[in-house]
Amino acid sequence: YDTTTGKTKTLTGPGYTTPIWSHRGTYLAATRTTAFGTDVVVLNGRGSELLRVTNDGRSFSPVWSPVGDAIAYLTIEHGVTDLWLQSIDISTAPVLDGERIQMTLSAGLDAGSRADWWVPEDQIPTPPPTPTPAPTVAPSVVGPSASAAQ
Repeated sequence: YDTTTGKTKTLTGPGYTTPIWSHRGTYLAATRTTAFGTDVVVLNGRGSELLRVTNDGRSFSPVWSPVGDAIAYLTIEHGVTDLWLQSIDISTAPVLDGERIQMTLSAGLDAGSRADWWVPEDQIPTPPPTPTPAPTVAPSVVGPSASAAQ
């Protein structure tokens, strides 16, 4: 969306879903659907595909880490959905940085979900202070019945 003109621009063609901007708004991670299945890709801000993160036809629903150095995504294998993590180097152009890591094993995660696995520390709400109960004062006995009680 261009705030000066008020116009929107489609960044990609058909087949791209679940886009999510990187932490600085430079890149998009998205799910690309083809005749071979679904894979996670990285696009530039104009919608051009720069990097294929997966090439298995079973991966989808990417989420950037808060600092943009990794993408977590879901993969379905043998009908079971698990969470994977791929480090990405975006210092110049996006490139894969190391082997992908399987974060869950046969977890059976909800394939329809769009989880967000990270919450930046500065966005974690501060819990409200626990109210301190007012001290209670034991009742005192005053008057003639006080002396009778002794």
